[in-house]
Amino acid sequence: MIRVNKDWVIDVDPLNYTPMRDMHRMRKAKHGDGMEPDYKGGYGYYTSLKGAIRAIAQAEYRNALAGRETALDEAIKLMDETLTRFEKILEGIRE
Repeated sequence: MIRVNKDWVIDVDPLNYTPMRDMHRMRKAKHGDGMEPDYKGGYGYYTSLKGAIRAIAQAEYRNALAGRETALDEAIKLMDETLTRFEKILEGIRE
């Protein structure tokens, strides 16, 4: 697992990168008797780390706009701010 920020992790396996939202709660472990962090998947499977981080940026933007009315210029500004914030993360990744 790669921790991107307080709300997002990326699960890594030999074939892909899967962005998952940290739900900030614990659930009963699938294997064993303990507890484990609860992550929500469903954000796609990506062949590159950069692709997974870009998907997180898009999900952040959509989540910020969901359920409320926003003027187009404000929505575009929010999208630009979100993408700029995540592009700083991408600068250090060479793929």
